[in-house]
Amino acid sequence: MYPQHSTIMNDTILVPLSQLDQCYLENFSYTVGYILHHLDKDALRSAALRVMDKWRLMAGHIEWSESLSTWGVRVPLHGDVSSRLKFTVDKVRTRLPPSSVVNENTSAHIFTRPPIKYFRHKSVPYNFQSYASSKAPIWAIHVTEFSNCGCLGFTLSHGVFDAIGGGLVGYAMNHELQGKPWDVPPLFETNVVREVLHDLASAPRMYDDIHKETETYSALRSALVPASVANTMALVAGTAFENKWHNVETKLIYLGPKAMAKIRKEVNDGQ
Repeated sequence: MYPQHSTIMNDTILVPLSQLDQCYLENFSYTVGYILHHLDKDALRSAALRVMDKWRLMAGHIEWSESLSTWGVRVPLHGDVSSRLKFTVDKVRTRLPPSSVVNENTSAHIFTRPPIKYFRHKSVPYNFQSYASSKAPIWAIHVTEFSNCGCLGFTLSHGVFDAIGGGLVGYAMNHELQGKPWDVPPLFETNVVREVLHDLASAPRMYDDIHKETETYSALRSALVPASVANTMALVAGTAFENKWHNVETKLIYLGPKAMAKIRKEVNDGQ
């Protein structure tokens, strides 16, 4: 058995994370926001509980494993998970500015992003250390109710969920809200990336194509190298230049059903 395998304890399982999950991503969580004309928070809460009950990883919390020397997600295999749902609601007695609200019939519209506080509660952690010390859920839902609309935000630990993982969460919620079946992602007992890195490091000649293997290993290792001070400073300087000199402003673009249908048709016709 490889040392990167999960460990089972008290009806829970520790799913280990790989080095790629801890390549500075463990210091961040990200929020996906929606502005909805009609928002049913009770339906959202019920759908989230159903997702957690089926996809047990969503009820887990971050934990450091001394034996594996890595971060992992402690996942409950059985029982009620309702206490693991982080669902917060704020109510604002004003209207969200028109510049941030899109008419449902609009084909395309550029608008101003509302403040993050409307999508993410201030108590939600950012890094693994904070998640682990508080045993906070690895995802959180925040709702802000306005008189003319509602804001909905999903916050996820970036060390656990990349963009594809976040998409799977949205996919699961969408299907639960619509009462449709969906495929629950499997809960693996091993971490595939950790296994590959382990094999490449411990048995460098296990494949016939040694040159290809060496190149693959080098590529994986290069992705694990921490950013240098010089590169970090260059990034900060470049961002500051764009924001101050060019007055860069964060905007969002909304594409309506008609615009999306046209894009899909053009793509399909071109294939």
